[in-house]
Amino acid sequence: MKLRQLILSYLNDERYNPLTFEELSDVFEIDKREGRLFQEVLRDLEKEGHIRYTKKDRIMPVAHQSVTGTIQASERGFAFFIPDDGSEDVFIPANDRNGAMHGDKVKIKVTEASQGEKNAVGKVVKVTERATQEVVGVFYKKKNFGFVEPIDQKFDADIYLPEDQIKGLKTGDMVIVSVEYPKNNKGPAGAIKEKLGGKDEPGIDITAIARTHGLPYEFPEEAIEQAEKLDGTITLGDRKDFRDLHTVTIDGPDSKDFDDAISIQKEGENYRLFVHIADVAHYVKEGSPIDKEAYQRGNSVYLLDRVIPMLPERLSNELCSLVPNEDRYTQSVEMLVNPKGEVKEYFFYSSMIHSNYRLVYPEVSDFLEGKEHPYTDEMLMEQLTWMKELYEILDTMRTQKGSLDFNFAETAIRLDEMGRPIDIQRAERRVGNKIIEEFMVLTNEVVGSHFAHLKVPILYRIHEKPSPEKEQTLRTLLHNFNHTIKGKEIHPKDLQKVLLDSAGKKEAPLLHMLILRSLSKARYGIETEIHFGLASTHYAHFTSPIRRYADLVVHRVLYKEIKGLPHDTSPERADRLAKIGEHVSDTEQKAENAERDVEDLKMAEYMEQHIGECFEGMISSITNFGMFIQLENTVEGLIHLKNMDGFYEFHEEDYSLRKRDGDTVYRLGDIVNICVDKVDIERKQIDFRLADEEEQHEDTRTK
Repeated sequence: MKLRQLILSYLNDERYNPLTFEELSDVFEIDKREGRLFQEVLRDLEKEGHIRYTKKDRIMPVAHQSVTGTIQASERGFAFFIPDDGSEDVFIPANDRNGAMHGDKVKIKVTEASQGEKNAVGKVVKVTERATQEVVGVFYKKKNFGFVEPIDQKFDADIYLPEDQIKGLKTGDMVIVSVEYPKNNKGPAGAIKEKLGGKDEPGIDITAIARTHGLPYEFPEEAIEQAEKLDGTITLGDRKDFRDLHTVTIDGPDSKDFDDAISIQKEGENYRLFVHIADVAHYVKEGSPIDKEAYQRGNSVYLLDRVIPMLPERLSNELCSLVPNEDRYTQSVEMLVNPKGEVKEYFFYSSMIHSNYRLVYPEVSDFLEGKEHPYTDEMLMEQLTWMKELYEILDTMRTQKGSLDFNFAETAIRLDEMGRPIDIQRAERRVGNKIIEEFMVLTNEVVGSHFAHLKVPILYRIHEKPSPEKEQTLRTLLHNFNHTIKGKEIHPKDLQKVLLDSAGKKEAPLLHMLILRSLSKARYGIETEIHFGLASTHYAHFTSPIRRYADLVVHRVLYKEIKGLPHDTSPERADRLAKIGEHVSDTEQKAENAERDVEDLKMAEYMEQHIGECFEGMISSITNFGMFIQLENTVEGLIHLKNMDGFYEFHEEDYSLRKRDGDTVYRLGDIVNICVDKVDIERKQIDFRLADEEEQHEDTRTK
């Protein structure tokens, strides 16, 4: 009893930091003879709910009041507490959130210890930091007050507005409110900060999503003024003159900012490739108003009906855009590539180009695939042919290295003039797209490797190998498709073999998706680590400085290299770059979240028009609450277990659903016939149901 009380007193001391069993044994000076007793006491304390073990096998007191973390709210009211110490998540019932909202930093008290796979249960005792200060939502007017219903379902509380805040507003207005959190937890109140427009006005829904994610809305006046005053005069000066090189840009039909251009020459068996990138660094000086705003934005964001640019339009669509028949400043990389795909020599230039043509992917692909095309210029057609030849060489070389070429479906959503979705299809990725992708990857490798060998710090694009947990899950999933990965660690070539072996098979898109989901999230940093997906070392983003701040950072370092100026290799500079890397990784994630929300919204709106219709789809994911089905047009919906005929159990070992009283089994990759059951536009959710026998013969497929 004395040892038990001593342990509890020690663990509940506010100064206690979680220790492993061995470390705690050392603290209590437990010898081998006493070890078994010590272990039994700890086991009893765990069973009684007084202590718990973290994922790293560290011992935590259940009643420890100093445990802090973040609330991850569910749309159904409950939440999970994500501890800062990396221990297991704690389930927080809806009634025990104590006013905590999604993203808030809180302290909790564990009320029930975890049991088996069941999470520990707790309640919030204090909110230490609020994550949300502004909310975007729809205004509803009552007699003497109003309230705002947030469009972010995770912020699951309406915001009260007093009478003096609702003048000039009408029900259905989309607004931004600043939020105040009363200490008595009676619910948040607010003040109107901005009216966006009526919720049914064209484009307001996408505006609301952008503002919910904190995306920038307008450029500061200081940045706009600086952009307008920039000298647009183009003079050669000491730049390399590449205006006589036959040069083209190849982009999507709707692109407006062209930041890369290509020139190519054939020299015997070798290819001399020139990649010209818009010289944004010439116009955007470090520390200037435009630079500060570009840093804050981190990247451009593409939201179907609009682009939220990183740079003012004066730069992105005018001075820096490599439009045809105009002189433009560039930073150029010249590379001599042999028939094996090896870069035998390379050179960097501050340059000037004069693009001859603005080409688009579909027409380039049509020409190279032998289809009808609009080209008559013999030199252009010859150079496009050389580009395809070089692409095929580089693609073969990259395949030999183990690079992963994902051919999963991207989504193309077409809107009408009112912003309503009228068509959703798989986006084509043809040879024209692949040529530019391959040339940009090669250029990024050359630039990154150059500075890595010089030991000059720059920002690299880092893509780490999958975590051990994700590796194990992926092995299990691939085994279900008869793909076995040998060895203790997964290497890019292992996954590449799966992609190659599955080419042309019905399950290929799903396998591509499963592998992609298993990979770590790419980020920016100063470490010269491998880019797992590309099987490449020293990979840096350099080729898109109009839309990515990381590329602009690299351009500034390359400028010094070209001019022969000394590089800053100090630890302070490296620390600054590391912080920039963290920031632009965060802004990239924010942009991706907003883009995904917009796509999900428009998919839901589109499928609402097809409620009751039946289609064929593939099981893309299976969980303990149902299975997700992806249609041919990439739209994904959920079939809830509760809506399936009979009782089904989820088998995690092979990710299947099995009927308890019967032999029906559903597995990943299975083709099923479904009907659109219901759609929740606000939650961006699509529910399917399995088609009955009569409907299976009448399914309309997807167009």
